[in-house]
Amino acid sequence: MAIEYLRPGFLRLRPAASLRSAAAATPVVYVDNMRRGGVDVLNSILVSTVQQVTYLSPGDATFKYGTNHPGGVIAVKTK
Repeated sequence: MAIEYLRPGFLRLRPAASLRSAAAATPVVYVDNMRRGGVDVLNSILVSTVQQVTYLSPGDATFKYGTNHPGGVIAVKTK
């Protein structure tokens, strides 16, 4: 997967922000501003269609997409 090679920090587990849960959180993937799921979705995206990939911190992800993004968001913009 290109993300693992080019930006491994995007896939890094992060501590959950919630005090109730000590579990690590992984980023949620959005493709063209539509929620697609976990990082496994990245395997189904053709590299030739990708224009931009951005990581949003949990705070920025909450501002843009609403709550429930404790691991942040990987936002993919296609051509």
